[in-house]
Amino acid sequence: MTRTTEEDLTNLISPDGSLSEPQDVPRTTVTSFQSETVGQGSPWQRLPLPLRVLIRPLLVASLGLHALFLFTPFPNLEKPAPKQTEAPVKITQLPSVKPKPKVPRPKVKKVAAKVNRPRPTVPVPKTPESKSANETKDTKNDAKDPFLDFPHHPRAQAGCYDKESCYEVKGVAIDAIADYFKQTLPTKKFTLTPLTSEAGKQVFQVTKGDKSLFLNLFQDGKNTVYVLAPNEIPSLKALKGAIEIPTAFYELLAGLPGSDSTDPAAESSLATPEDFDQPKLFYQDVGGSGDGFALNPEQLPTIDGSMKVAIGEEPEPFYQSYFESELQNIFEAATKVGDYGGGPLYQLKKGGMTLYLNLVPLKAGSSRGVGTIVVVWTQSPK
Repeated sequence: MTRTTEEDLTNLISPDGSLSEPQDVPRTTVTSFQSETVGQGSPWQRLPLPLRVLIRPLLVASLGLHALFLFTPFPNLEKPAPKQTEAPVKITQLPSVKPKPKVPRPKVKKVAAKVNRPRPTVPVPKTPESKSANETKDTKNDAKDPFLDFPHHPRAQAGCYDKESCYEVKGVAIDAIADYFKQTLPTKKFTLTPLTSEAGKQVFQVTKGDKSLFLNLFQDGKNTVYVLAPNEIPSLKALKGAIEIPTAFYELLAGLPGSDSTDPAAESSLATPEDFDQPKLFYQDVGGSGDGFALNPEQLPTIDGSMKVAIGEEPEPFYQSYFESELQNIFEAATKVGDYGGGPLYQLKKGGMTLYLNLVPLKAGSSRGVGTIVVVWTQSPK
C-alpha cells in the first residue's frame, strides 16, 4: 500500500492549517504506518501529524459551540406572580329626586256668625313666613338626607348600565354637564370641589351638611353619564361593572342587634378572628398559629364593610326573624346557595347586581355566648 510520508504531508499543509496543491511529491511504499516524533520544537510540533490535522477543526468547532452556548438567550424561569383578587367598585343607591307635584290647598268655607248688627270687617294683613321658619324647614330636611334636593340635570335619564343611581344625558358633552353642576349646586347650598379632570372623565367632591359624596362624570360616545357614589370611580369600565348596593340594605345592616345595643357600630360589635372557628376563610393574615392573631388582621378584599356580631340567636333562626322579610322587599331574589365557614350562604339579586350574605355562628365556647357573625361578600366566597 502506498502512503505519503510525514514530510510530504507537511508540504501539503500550509502554516494556517489549509491544504495546498502537492507539487512533485514522490510516493514511497511502506509496510506500516508509524509516526516519527520530532525531538525538538514546541509541544504542538511534538504531536503526531495526523493528530494535529484532526485537532485543528475540532478546536474551531469547540470554540464555535461555546460561543453559541454563551450568547443563546434562555427563557425566564421565574414563576408569574399570583393574581390578586380585587374587590369590585361599589355604588350605593341614592334616592332619586323627582319634582313633587304641586298639591292645591283645599278651600276653606268661611261661616259668618249671625249677629243682630252687621259690623265692619277689618281685613287682617297676611304675615309672610319669616326667613328663619324657612331655614328651619330646610334644616329638618337636611337632617334626614341633605342630598334629597340634589339638582339632577333636566335631561338626565336614570338607569344607565342597569343601575338606578346612574344618570345619562344623551347628546351633551361632559364639559357642558360639568358647567351645569358648577352653576346649580351652589344655589342649593352644596359645596363643589374639583378632584380629577382628564379626557372623558371629571370627578367632584360634593358636600352638604355632614355628608360628602363623589360626583363622577364620564363621556360615553356622544353622551355623558354621571353617578353620585361614596367613592371615586376609576374609569367608565369600572362604572359599567360596578355593584350597586341598595341603601335600604345598608340601613338594615346598621340596625343589627349587636353586643352593644346602644351603638351597633361600636368596637365591641365588630367580629375578630377569635370569633371564627375557621378565621383563615375570612382574613388575609391572622398572624401566628394557635391563639396568636395579627394585631390588626386584614379581612379579604371581597368582604364588604365590617363583619358584625349579633348576639342571641344562631344563624338560621336569626335569618328568619331579622332578614327574611326585609330582604324580600329590598332584593328581587334572596336564595340560599349552600354553606360557607360553618354557616348558611344566601345569594341576593337585584337587576344586574349580586351580593352574598353569609351568617356564621360564633365559635363554640366564645365569651360572647350564642350569636351570629354577619358577613357580606361582593363575590361568591366558594
